[in-house]
Amino acid sequence: MNDLRVRLREVLFASFSEKWDVPRFGAWLRLLAQTGQIETLVDLATTDMFHQVGEPSDLKSALIATSDDETIDDTLRYWTLDALAFWELQADKHERNPEPYLERLSQLLARNPLSIREQTGFQMKQVLYAGMQGDRKTADSIFDAAFSLSKDDVLGSRLLRYNYAVALFHCGHLQDSLHIADALSAEYYAHFDLHPEDLMGASGPGLIRLLPDDLADHEDDLKRLGDCLNFAALCSRKLGQNPILIAIQAVKFYQVSKSYRSEMEAAQDVADDMLEMGDAIGARQVLETHVLPLLVYCDFNSRALNVRGQYAVVLAYCGDYDRARSEMEKLLPYISDLPLFYQDVITNQCRLIEDIAAGRMPLPSPTAPPICNQSHQRARKQKIGRNDPCPCGSGRKYKKCCGQ
Repeated sequence: MNDLRVRLREVLFASFSEKWDVPRFGAWLRLLAQTGQIETLVDLATTDMFHQVGEPSDLKSALIATSDDETIDDTLRYWTLDALAFWELQADKHERNPEPYLERLSQLLARNPLSIREQTGFQMKQVLYAGMQGDRKTADSIFDAAFSLSKDDVLGSRLLRYNYAVALFHCGHLQDSLHIADALSAEYYAHFDLHPEDLMGASGPGLIRLLPDDLADHEDDLKRLGDCLNFAALCSRKLGQNPILIAIQAVKFYQVSKSYRSEMEAAQDVADDMLEMGDAIGARQVLETHVLPLLVYCDFNSRALNVRGQYAVVLAYCGDYDRARSEMEKLLPYISDLPLFYQDVITNQCRLIEDIAAGRMPLPSPTAPPICNQSHQRARKQKIGRNDPCPCGSGRKYKKCCGQ
């Protein structure tokens, strides 16, 4: 049986040169775990792509087993624990538990300091976790120490600053977080010789034409730009602003960098932004274009209830009450197996749909997205017609968007 798995693993890997897709990549990852290729699996676990495809619960089990193996060297154990700590820090706040992995990383580095890369990587997670605990003093102290180590490493210092910004966000210092996110976004834009206004109206092939020819070699930095924009959008929402323009840009960069999980989650936020603007049809289009297809294609099972519930509410706001109720009925059989928090979420969504149908919860009055001066300038320069797509990238007609 193991010989068959080894052969299948080799066949799948060889096929990537001709065709790469999420299902076969996920299958290959699982075969790595099943055939003992743990070092390769750990190497991949430190990449962004690893965390963008499918549900890695079985892969996580393989990494846990590796972290407990006393025969492996400290560097391999470090990156195994690093990947596990990363998973926990990214988990929902009701489920995350990074302390055991952070403690083991601390013990490992006390015994063997390894390289500056490993030390800084651990400090990034310490900064982030301190922020999650609301402890800015500790986050500041660790950040200062880590920054002195990574100041000559452009990528390392950017990653550190991003994690520091997220830590400040958790501490409630939103303006400081937004300032760092904006500065990082500007650096990544400059790296690609781009300006935010270049993205107005550009998507898919149009955006790819603006990027380097060797796109695959730049996917990590494109994803990081998407992260900075998406985080800036999150800060803006918390500050009471509608960030739909930069949120849409984040979705675009996630799309071209094949960051499927991030694309889907960012697009869900954009759909919520559109509901806030009174645009239920636009919200539905975003979910049906960027979210529902990825849910199926990438087999994001853990996101299914969240996505389906949101889609049902949007359908209700579009007046499609029967279909909204049908979507929620599909979720009801799974409620009893969920933690109480998630049970309450689904119950509230069912109640909201009925309130919408009864007219007790009307959609906010339609509003235009935030006015973008570059949109107006680009429209005048290119003579955008009133019925043409708005150059801001919202997907609306120009006359119903920035052309108002």
